[in-house]
Amino acid sequence: MAGRGGGEYSMTKKRLWLLARCWLAVIAVGLLGSTAYMVYDLSTSMAAAKIRHAARLDPTKAEVGRTASINRAGELGVTPKNLVVKTGIYVDRVYDFAVANNSWSLDFYIWFNWKGDTIYPDKSFQMVEGVINEKKCEAQLDQGDEHYVLCRVSATITKHFNVSRFPRDDHMLTVRIEDTVFQNFDLNYVADIEGSDLSSRAKFMGYKPYYKKLLVKEHSYKTRRGDPRLPEGYKATYTQLIYGIGIKRDGWGLYFKMFLGIFSSLAVALIAFFVRPDDLDPRFGVGVGAFFAGVASAYLTAGEVPQTSAFGLADFVNGSSLILILLTVLTSAMSLGIHRVHGCETMARRFDLYALAVFLIGVIILNVSVAITASF
Repeated sequence: MAGRGGGEYSMTKKRLWLLARCWLAVIAVGLLGSTAYMVYDLSTSMAAAKIRHAARLDPTKAEVGRTASINRAGELGVTPKNLVVKTGIYVDRVYDFAVANNSWSLDFYIWFNWKGDTIYPDKSFQMVEGVINEKKCEAQLDQGDEHYVLCRVSATITKHFNVSRFPRDDHMLTVRIEDTVFQNFDLNYVADIEGSDLSSRAKFMGYKPYYKKLLVKEHSYKTRRGDPRLPEGYKATYTQLIYGIGIKRDGWGLYFKMFLGIFSSLAVALIAFFVRPDDLDPRFGVGVGAFFAGVASAYLTAGEVPQTSAFGLADFVNGSSLILILLTVLTSAMSLGIHRVHGCETMARRFDLYALAVFLIGVIILNVSVAITASF
């Protein structure tokens, strides 16, 4: 009987150890699977953003989700005016740059060179996706049919920032100028590329500019805008002057400042594996305290980004960390069961060491992978 009982006890220990290893294997597979999903989602988002940015600054392509340009002036029965205005932009100052508010404000110079007395482009231009707060224009040259007007403009532009990779994000900011009177078969801007630039005084909080480009592109609306010269179903098309500014994060400072709290909570939760399983207060108190500290940190981080239903880098880091902290508490409960219920102290300590290794390696792989993917 004694031998049989000892055999049964040995079999129970083997089954218990198998169950413990299966639990750790599930956690390891879950960590790898979560890492793969996050990397895929972030890389897909980055690829889509690059395609979007390239199309936005390509005169021959329509950006995804925007109306393709159509020019059917020959079908309208009107005589095109064929007016040409040479135009440039110099961005002098950027202020109120707020990703969380989906807007940014700037001061810039814009100038118009043209011939003829039938148009006044300095009076008829507008900001697309923005509003002009203040405009001051002065004629610098007005001789015969040659005209040159320089304007200083203060404007606020609406920009729906893609924050899926925040705070390792990059963005393409655009200043879009369009005439309100003449369509593209009457008036066309010509980009003064040589004179256009971005001042060194223009600062973007937390970002640095890495790209700038001036171009002219046609812009169509899903309406003829009440123009009686245009047939039903015609898409009114205007020439648009675009100055694009690419910005990207200037370092890793914000990333570590944002996630220092959640990373610290996760590190504290792992300390529980150094505590004896039967020391209930410190063993479980550490994990529970770390969880609520992580929740507070995640709540504060959420206020740094615009509200969106999509999951991004910040959500992945905060969410995965909170889940891992919860799993450390569940793992501690299993270790306590091994130690107290089955009386296997040695097995419980070995289980704790294996659990620490799985969590630590998994956390490092997950966070390093998503951070690198979101950055390049």
